[in-house]
Amino acid sequence: MLSSNFFPGWRVDNDSPVTVSTAYRWITDAVLSQSRSHTWEEAERYTLFPVEVRPSIVLTYSVHKNGSGLSRESKDIIAPGDYGLYTTGKDALFFVPL
Repeated sequence: MLSSNFFPGWRVDNDSPVTVSTAYRWITDAVLSQSRSHTWEEAERYTLFPVEVRPSIVLTYSVHKNGSGLSRESKDIIAPGDYGLYTTGKDALFFVPL
């Protein structure tokens, strides 16, 4: 199980091509495997966003969304860069601490 202090993120480069739909399949599998009480509907609330990672203080970084969420249906290869996993609430967007 992931610690409550872990913030999922992913650095994609040209040496690790993966499609958006494959990434979402992995995310859904991870969410469902964390707890048997999670449903497909809950897993579909998780969205990958491009992010900018900036140093803030010593050994600490801040993460800021830097674009639109990636479509679950996309067969495109994910462009190189940093990505964060967010979940959508009723009217808010939250970075996911798992």
